[in-house]
Amino acid sequence: MRIEPLIAFRTHVRSVGVPSGICRLAPQRIGVSVLVMVFCAAFSAGAFGQVKDIEAEFQDNATSAERKWARDLKQRAEQGNREAQSELGRAYLNGTVFKKDPKASVVWIRAAAENGFAEAQLNLGVLYYVGGGVPRDSAKAYFWIRKAADQGDPKAEQNLGIMYSIGEGVKRNLPEAIRWYTKAAEKGHPVAAYNIGMVYEKGIGVPQDETKAYMWHSIAATRLGYALSEREIDALNNKLSPSQISEAKKRADEWVQANPDVKAIPID
Repeated sequence: MRIEPLIAFRTHVRSVGVPSGICRLAPQRIGVSVLVMVFCAAFSAGAFGQVKDIEAEFQDNATSAERKWARDLKQRAEQGNREAQSELGRAYLNGTVFKKDPKASVVWIRAAAENGFAEAQLNLGVLYYVGGGVPRDSAKAYFWIRKAADQGDPKAEQNLGIMYSIGEGVKRNLPEAIRWYTKAAEKGHPVAAYNIGMVYEKGIGVPQDETKAYMWHSIAATRLGYALSEREIDALNNKLSPSQISEAKKRADEWVQANPDVKAIPID
């Protein structure tokens, strides 16, 4: 059964106080890391006990096959399977078979996050960032997103780059932001590649380097399919000399050849 993606960081928003062109955090439905873990109110607080009436948790139109799937999923989640916990959380939060229960979702998310599941750590961080089922807390958002990023999750790496870029949940540190953007871009995150391009195009925390900006926008647009970088390439084509453009394209081609297995990570 397919579970729809939930809230994660928005790919693009320009706002006052944020460097122009840099992605900002905001809630949006995108097809990247999904929120996780939901706990139904029928459970006793603090323990994975038996549901008093699991039928009451289901959507009225849930089929018998869906109900069986949901019972099996919940049983595996209660047994401590972190992947099942994550999937159960998405089901609750999306209203897939189960009725929506955002507060219960936080319990499941936390269970999987504390069990070391990177997807859950990222999503718990997102919940703290947007105030979804928990009080908004940027410091806790950073804490959990950093845990996921340290496990190599590219979506978490991209989000961490944003937090360092704007100084939310952590002290603003543009070199550190670029480091995390680069980690994510090298794994195929198109927004991260775009952000690196913008950093060099505008000279945000680094010396302005429009040739390097063109290179990263070229990677984002041609290799990773990110349309906003195409716009930046059009602008740079009117500013750079033919030799600069040629050099930028050469660098982009070399990057692609050195990273033949990198595929674009879906972001919506």
